[in-house]
Amino acid sequence: QEYVALAGEKCKAEQFQEAIEYFNKALEINPRDANILFQRGYACMGAGNLKTALDSYLAVVDIAPHAYVPAMHNIGYLLKVMG
Repeated sequence: QEYVALAGEKCKAEQFQEAIEYFNKALEINPRDANILFQRGYACMGAGNLKTALDSYLAVVDIAPHAYVPAMHNIGYLLKVMG
């Protein structure tokens, strides 16, 4: 997808807020894509948007619990950091 590619480029440039906007556009097309949700979680963490990052990772685990062990790790980290 074009939006995912653009978001990836923004993440590499540490332009996380712009990346999130592209990931959101990609999720409008495919809202249950675990890969996009995982990547949006990463971008949200980079942007300091911890609640949306947590929501993204929780959605990943709901959709594909066995495929995304790193999402579970990130959930634990976020819960610890967020208190």
